[in-house]
Amino acid sequence: MGNYQGGGGPVDRAEQASPDSVSATASCSQGAQSSATTLAEASDQFHPSRRGSTRLSAAAGLLSWLSPRAWCIETEAAQLARLVAPGSVCIDIGAGYGLYSTLFAAAAGPDGRTLAIEANPRLTKRLHRLATVLRAPSLQPIGAAVSSASGVDTQLSVPYRNSMPVFGRAFMLHGAAHHGPNSEFDRDRLIDLTTTTLDELTEEFGVNRIDVIKVDIEGAEYAMLCGAHAVLTRHRPLWMLEIEERHLAKYGHRAADVVDLMASHGYAMYRWRGDQWQRCSHVSPTARNYLFRIP
Repeated sequence: MGNYQGGGGPVDRAEQASPDSVSATASCSQGAQSSATTLAEASDQFHPSRRGSTRLSAAAGLLSWLSPRAWCIETEAAQLARLVAPGSVCIDIGAGYGLYSTLFAAAAGPDGRTLAIEANPRLTKRLHRLATVLRAPSLQPIGAAVSSASGVDTQLSVPYRNSMPVFGRAFMLHGAAHHGPNSEFDRDRLIDLTTTTLDELTEEFGVNRIDVIKVDIEGAEYAMLCGAHAVLTRHRPLWMLEIEERHLAKYGHRAADVVDLMASHGYAMYRWRGDQWQRCSHVSPTARNYLFRIP
């Protein structure tokens, strides 16, 4: 994968350090360190002189610095943001509290656009507040349940433990045969939803270009991809998908199904190891986030 350079869109993705690895150099310049070692270095990637809102830049810088250090923030978050060029159009499916959305919006800058898609109405409201507090008009929260077909009435299951909601483990009932690993929770709360597809959503919101997509929807990733044919064939963005057998199983799918579907569209798979994205052929039980790109 080629590095992203400041001042324009992504360079040819066929350029790469080696056939089996992808360098995660910072989007602002070639030769930047692959991982920030200080908070100042992490913050500099999102400097407001290049990235717009000071609040947004500060938040993204802190999240980037925390990414390899805090157990609650995925290491891949900062590394994926480093592959976002200024002016990029990004989509965060399963946006949750807005971790990836914040990093995307800061990296893409004021000329970019980030769609934060979240099925849980409560979290969607929080994303709207986040965009306001961070003064990030390019960050656009959207309340939607993305699946393989549109117009299906279903529900979102939000699990509870000790009377507290566990939003990160909420999943859509459409297509699910059972609760899978969520059977460990005390109870769940059901929220009515109507599905849409990624293809219809991008058309509805006038998205004419897509550079980066992150997906984390607790096992419904395969179904979402089945409703994203136009995105896969026309836009051909960079993807990062969460792939876990335990969550896919409740929908009757396996990790290999996701990998094979992406491969059928010409995508190669990578996982973050050490200080770079390394090409791999199968999903490992020790990793859940995988990068997909066109070689």
